[in-house]
Amino acid sequence: MNDEIVGIDLGTTFSLAAFVRNGKAQVVKDTSGNSLIPSIISIHADGSVFVGTEAQRHCLTDPEHTIFSIKRLIGRTLKDLEKDLPFIPYQIRENIRDDGRTVLTVKIGDKDFTPEEVSAIILGEVRRLAGNPTRAVITVPAYFDDSQRQATRDAGKIAGLDVLRIINEPTAAALAYGLDRKRNGTIVVYDLGGGTFDCSVLSIADGVFKVLSTNGDTHLGGDDFDHAIIQHVLDDKLNIKTKLDARAIAALKLEAEKTKRNLSSNDQAAFNLDSLPTLGTTPLEITKENFEHKIIPLIERTITCCKKALKDAGIKTTSVDEIVLVGGSSRVPLVQKMVQEFFGKKPLTSINPDEAVAIGAAVQGEILSGKRK
Repeated sequence: MNDEIVGIDLGTTFSLAAFVRNGKAQVVKDTSGNSLIPSIISIHADGSVFVGTEAQRHCLTDPEHTIFSIKRLIGRTLKDLEKDLPFIPYQIRENIRDDGRTVLTVKIGDKDFTPEEVSAIILGEVRRLAGNPTRAVITVPAYFDDSQRQATRDAGKIAGLDVLRIINEPTAAALAYGLDRKRNGTIVVYDLGGGTFDCSVLSIADGVFKVLSTNGDTHLGGDDFDHAIIQHVLDDKLNIKTKLDARAIAALKLEAEKTKRNLSSNDQAAFNLDSLPTLGTTPLEITKENFEHKIIPLIERTITCCKKALKDAGIKTTSVDEIVLVGGSSRVPLVQKMVQEFFGKKPLTSINPDEAVAIGAAVQGEILSGKRK
């Protein structure tokens, strides 16, 4: 039996695990060397279930039976998801539980799956890749309420994990950078993930973190950068106004993600339509300038959240000691530039922003085990 404590970042877009071994953080990788497991499951009529990269392939071939971004559904209502529904190819329903609470479920075939059940399948795959540990620390957004935290704990239990601690993602990010070793200070964690944005202001006193404030947007993340590219392609490049089917939406999203990554290191990128021959066959050129023009309002929204978080904490930008960037979307050069301009200080970026939260969860596990020096 593996008695190590695994740190797990159960993310909207990707999930991953890490351990601290001999004082060194190690992120779990699959046989291809990838640490990020797509937070996607695909359930088929014959009962077979695909998870992660395997499930991601079914986004195109079987979008109605493939579930992604399940974290957005935890503790939410259909009204909350009005903006997202056009981009979600699978069927979401509202159900009333025995305790009278309204919960969202995903209908696949003739069965309804709760967010906890879907999350448990993802956690089960994370656990398998990590060598089947039985004890875990799992992270959640700082704004998650008690019921959302309990739902996450329940998902871990269904996956066969004894969840020793649920910790806030910004606290985990700060732990990854060893900021708990600072005696005192103020830290801002800017977390731009796939589906959500959070800005958290933390104080550190004698190695103990306290979340002073958190502000964010549960409908703002890398997915929205992808949507901006998709809208640019449909409106400006192809002049398409009609509603597309589920397969086309899924194909556009996958291509937009690739384009976004390419534009982080190139001035232009090709948006391929190979999987969408009805829309055209010639690759479309997307420039970094056009991309940045489209996402400036989105980044400005994150800065507005930062201003509110600082105001709620009673902190000025000049009093911030460190800024930690978390989430894959924080790699976008314009994001880093605008964050640095706002805070007047270069943010910490030495740890892979996709891995920082999982590493911090693993550090928390090491602390709980009593092995940390």
